[in-house]
Amino acid sequence: MPTPTTIKGTDKVLMSNGDNGESMAPQFDQLKQYLSITGIDLNPSDYPPGSALPTGPLGENRRITNVIPGSYTWNGNTYTVPEGYTGTLFWNGSSWSLTTQELPVPEGTNLVVKNGTEIVNQDGVFRAVDPITAGIAPNVFYNAYTINHSSSVPGVYNSVGVVTNQGELGYRRTNILPATSNKIKIKNVLYAFSLLFFNEQNVFVASTLLKVGEGVYDLPAGATKFAFNLEHPLYQTSTTYNIEIEEQKTSVKQYVDSSTFPLINLPESKSSLVVVTSDMKLPGIYNATGQVINSGAEGMYRSPLIPVDTNHIWIEGMLFNFNIILFNENQQFVELRVPTNGSYNGDISSTIKYVAFTLEHPAYQTRTDYSIDISVNRKDVAAYIEEVIGRESFDLKGKNVVYADDWVDEEDADKINKAIYHQAQSMNGGAVIVKDRTYLLNQAIIIRDNVELLLDNAKLKLKDGVFDNIIRTHSINPDPANPNGLCLSLGETKKFKILGLNGSSIEGADIPYTALNPKTGVNEPWVGDYYGWRTIGILVANGKDYEIAGFKMSKTHCWGISQEWGCDGMKIHDIEFDTNVKNGDGIDFRNGCRNGKVWNIFGKTSDDTVAMTALDASFNWDTPSSPYIFPLQTMGFEYSLDNGIENIEIDNVHCSGAHHVIILLATSTKIKGINISNISDLNSQSTKTEIIRAYSSYGTGYINGNISDVSMNNIIANKISNYVVDMAVPVNNVRINKLRNLGTTGSIYNIASGSTDVIVSNY
Repeated sequence: MPTPTTIKGTDKVLMSNGDNGESMAPQFDQLKQYLSITGIDLNPSDYPPGSALPTGPLGENRRITNVIPGSYTWNGNTYTVPEGYTGTLFWNGSSWSLTTQELPVPEGTNLVVKNGTEIVNQDGVFRAVDPITAGIAPNVFYNAYTINHSSSVPGVYNSVGVVTNQGELGYRRTNILPATSNKIKIKNVLYAFSLLFFNEQNVFVASTLLKVGEGVYDLPAGATKFAFNLEHPLYQTSTTYNIEIEEQKTSVKQYVDSSTFPLINLPESKSSLVVVTSDMKLPGIYNATGQVINSGAEGMYRSPLIPVDTNHIWIEGMLFNFNIILFNENQQFVELRVPTNGSYNGDISSTIKYVAFTLEHPAYQTRTDYSIDISVNRKDVAAYIEEVIGRESFDLKGKNVVYADDWVDEEDADKINKAIYHQAQSMNGGAVIVKDRTYLLNQAIIIRDNVELLLDNAKLKLKDGVFDNIIRTHSINPDPANPNGLCLSLGETKKFKILGLNGSSIEGADIPYTALNPKTGVNEPWVGDYYGWRTIGILVANGKDYEIAGFKMSKTHCWGISQEWGCDGMKIHDIEFDTNVKNGDGIDFRNGCRNGKVWNIFGKTSDDTVAMTALDASFNWDTPSSPYIFPLQTMGFEYSLDNGIENIEIDNVHCSGAHHVIILLATSTKIKGINISNISDLNSQSTKTEIIRAYSSYGTGYINGNISDVSMNNIIANKISNYVVDMAVPVNNVRINKLRNLGTTGSIYNIASGSTDVIVSNY
């Protein structure tokens, strides 16, 4: 008789043959026809992609493991396993659910495919990454050109830099020089000269006049090379005139092949036009199209056609009423507008490419330098940045745009806050641009619903001695009677963005607020976690569907960016940190955060780079013996709004500094659904203890498995003192793949006793 079948390693099962009554050991498919068996696996081959899942049995459990990529349906619901993943379908007695796990990357040759699947063996990756991270260039490098004029023919040069009168004393021009950046700073200019731009084929593109001394200039679209016209005879005898070119680079992000915010240039917001009568048409009477109908008669002048590149104009400075004549790109008349009171503020069609003015008073005939200011309010700047930043990252189509400097308040924070408030009151919100300078803040910027704060070649910086956030959400309602303590209430701030371009940055004060510690009496700077939520650089509470990206953050007073209580749907990326302060974390997720993505984070942090800390009310900070002065969370540790941290994706984080690159810290509240990939401590100068650590602290109540459903892939250590990955508390359902310790200290991994369903591969 055959050997009895074992089910779940316990019961020996026999059944009748059915034909002759002889006992037999049944196969699984035979047995399941006769028995109701609870909690067993169904055969995945019975349910290929596209299958309808069975119903029932009610009250019993079923499971289908190793489910291949594809979609499965049941009772109107669809369950999809993505490519590159395996799935587990579970019947809990009343309905099906699906969990997925990313498959390990197969080992291949020493090759990394850009923007594609990684097919690289382990040694190849680390040989490629280590010299790159060890030799990262600084944000700015210098390249000095010595212009030897003996190689340039003297003569008179036209606007495109071509000699028109060879041999005549006048101008010299340098050879055409390559540009490796689209923004250049030019120093040591003794006299005014022309800067000429050329494309890759040395064809002239544009020209501009540079200033004596030093200036920063943008290469126009299509230009990759440049040359100088030297305008003074002195240059003819100077054979080694030194001009230093500083080519302004983007940050370390370029060296690790990640998606970055490249250098782009938004158009200027304002331009001043001087209308000179000698440049204007003859006096006379003009018709509705701006054409003269009575040449020589006293009456009106008309300006030349002035090009415009906007869909909104604001015209000021007219002494009397005037007409505005609008033309298309073919300089054909389209429309006449007649403003009043000497100014005009209104929209124009995108088909309008030129504007002219008809001046209605004879007094203009004798004026030689009549000025008209045109302020250009660019409602649609998306056309200028769409090529390098996708709509998912930054999209201003159909939105209004204002400049903070349009407001005339003395304090920069007032300007920005009024601009944000103005846009938040609009029907569809809009963008606020801060541009081309440092904005010193005497208080926090308050970000509001549907507002996009865009930093273009700008710096937001706290003034010395200010004790406040740099930016926080409008949802936070501080208590006026206790402004640094627990807040009165918490609203919601949704659909906002804080984005930086052109090397923008956000900084704390050079000299933080300093005063007596209320508990110790010691006079000290109010920085670090003991001094509460106002030490955080960017503080988001109950924020929904927001994005923070594209700038460097330094001189923080505690954590750089923190999110708490109800934050959902966040995207944080392309940020470079340089922190050197107690509790100098980069990005923090606190209790109540879910459904977020973090990617492309670089630099150095003096504490954890990305921290997920789900603390509960057992952390009693408000006691006489506690060193905490103010609460670090706006509503304390008992507030709800769905506690715990879940569904957070973290990718491509490379930071040196202290403590850890990533931590998962739970108490009685849970952390689950965390996907972590492509993480390192950047270089051998790092002093990180571990790359990733899961543990419990700052309270009690942790039970086995409160940290669960975590995947980690491609974790690299350059210099650590403990572990590459340390699961210091019992965890559940954790998958760890591809670990490497490139240093001479520390170990690969540690998994706490009591952990369940943990698999470590390829280390």
